Amino acid sequence: MVVLCWNISFLLWISACIVFVAMLLWGFGRKLPVSPLKVLTIGTAAAVVLLHWPAYFTEWKFVVHSGLLTAFHSFRFFSMSFDYDKFVEIAAANFVDSTAYFWVTLYLTVLRIFAPALTITAVLSVFSDLMDKLQFAASGNRTLYIFSELNSNSLALAADIAKKPEKKLIVFSDFSESLKKEKQDLFDRARDLGAICLKQEITQLQIKNKKTTIEFFLVSEAERINLEYAVALTEKHKNSSKLADSQKICIYLYSSSPAAQAIIDSLDKGPYLLNEAYLKTLNSTNIPNLRDKKVRQEMREKIPGNFSIRCVDPIKECVMEILTEDVSTVFSARDKVIRIAVVGYGTFGRQAVKNAVWLYQMQGYRVQLYVFDKDPGLRKRFAQECPELVSRSDIYEPGEAQYSILFSDADCFTSDFDQACQKLPGFQNVQLVFVSLGDDNTNISAALLFRAMFNRLRKEDSATEPKIYAVVRDDQLEQVLHSGKDAQGKNITSDAWLLSPRGVSTHITLIGTHSNQYSYEICEKLKKQEYLGLQIHMGWVKAVSNGLASKADQNKLDKQAENIQKYFKYSYFRDASISRGQQELMLRELKKAMKNLDYDQKITEHMRWNAHMRSMGYRYDPVLNHSAKLHSDLIPWHQLSEEEKTKDDSILLEEDE
Repeated sequence: MVVLCWNISFLLWISACIVFVAMLLWGFGRKLPVSPLKVLTIGTAAAVVLLHWPAYFTEWKFVVHSGLLTAFHSFRFFSMSFDYDKFVEIAAANFVDSTAYFWVTLYLTVLRIFAPALTITAVLSVFSDLMDKLQFAASGNRTLYIFSELNSNSLALAADIAKKPEKKLIVFSDFSESLKKEKQDLFDRARDLGAICLKQEITQLQIKNKKTTIEFFLVSEAERINLEYAVALTEKHKNSSKLADSQKICIYLYSSSPAAQAIIDSLDKGPYLLNEAYLKTLNSTNIPNLRDKKVRQEMREKIPGNFSIRCVDPIKECVMEILTEDVSTVFSARDKVIRIAVVGYGTFGRQAVKNAVWLYQMQGYRVQLYVFDKDPGLRKRFAQECPELVSRSDIYEPGEAQYSILFSDADCFTSDFDQACQKLPGFQNVQLVFVSLGDDNTNISAALLFRAMFNRLRKEDSATEPKIYAVVRDDQLEQVLHSGKDAQGKNITSDAWLLSPRGVSTHITLIGTHSNQYSYEICEKLKKQEYLGLQIHMGWVKAVSNGLASKADQNKLDKQAENIQKYFKYSYFRDASISRGQQELMLRELKKAMKNLDYDQKITEHMRWNAHMRSMGYRYDPVLNHSAKLHSDLIPWHQLSEEEKTKDDSILLEEDE
């Protein structure tokens, strides 16, 4: 037995070494399914076990005892704590030929030196990977939160999910042994959250429990990979949610690219996008009574459906949070002009302009946007993206969106910047400033310049206005500045503020960190918005149906069903309803603070809709054509037909407590 086991041990170890070298040479620059080191470690461990087995095996009735001794002494072999002389004696007794004895003792000596070099840690890593796999397989009915990779963004999101009290399992996929050294700090923090790391890609994970709720988060740093995963996951899971009590799957693709949303809308999401019970609730011969609390509760519980894929723009959500957090201050201007300065038309600046222009539309008010960017061609590029948003600027026609967008290529780090700003009409009364010029230091420097400039322009006013938001992506920097003390020793904890040289707060809020953009609250808020948006959409379906469908009119019933399903299939219909809901919720809060607020809801809604459509690139044309981004209703309120005017009724219901 000794000769057989030791010969196999030698051949196995040599084979592992050859495969290790081959994988290193061939796999250079390629993504391998398993790391070369893992192959070498497993091969060496098996070779060591085969060396020890004959030494501790006596007879088959003591096989368990022999196995435990073999395992124990095999582990000792990797730490050099083993009886080498005993192995030499066994070799001398079984390999009488001098040549064979020479090669066997040479093999023992090489392995004696080589095995400890791998260390016991390398061996345990194999078992650690096995434990993660077993934990994933035994996840049971726990909610699975699965991430496409481990990075700073996904870890911030996972840390937020870890606070949820439910039974859950957080999984990071596509995590190889080679990445562990590169991302050791992230790996340790993930372990602290109780998360597991699997080497398989997110599309390769097999989830066998058909009653498990699964949420996939595609947050890879490469946009192309996220899109590939989105397509693959949709194809894999689109038909897995057939019944109301079956597996529930939601895929979140994190991207700020308009192309990503277009690709998601184009995917075939299968025939079971909505379960049959939910469709029956929504698509009956009578539109459900949305004022019935039980009906609304059922609608909310099923949002966003058994299978859904959503594109999440973390920057847009961060900007929207800011725009809606203190609207009473924004609408408090005496001349009823809402003024916002956007410094740097990057990703943050773009979202600030395109969302503020429709969110703040209200009868009797006007939105004034000042956009600063050193690019002299910015206005032309913006006009290409949103042609009517530029061409209809400064046209103050009743019942039409009221806004003005002024572009300036003045450099805030030059001496003539103050004078250039003073020439802009009403600039000294700006209420919000977004600064996003580039790196963190540049943004902080520019924000401090703006604070100083506004304090000079508005000496008689409060130095806390306007509110200035500077994009800072360094989490550690934001945390340090977030919890400071001013010159009087007063804690500054409500916002991330910078201090002046005298220790006075500059009231500059830092935004854009991982914790700002990658919070699970965004996903929960999205579900809430979709629920409210669905109520608005159902009112729209009722309006366009021109009377309720009936079983006798199958064509109308089919058309109604098609319009209902469009809400879940296409972002255009969700965005239209959700944006309306966001504004109506904002105005509801505004009414509480401003008791004398008076406006026509229908006209306000049409103003908002016009601005929102133009921010999406739409322009007016008598013939409706969505692929050309042409719409026949982009006209003032009084020019609409009576049928179109009825669609602007207030149909947003009270929120359920």
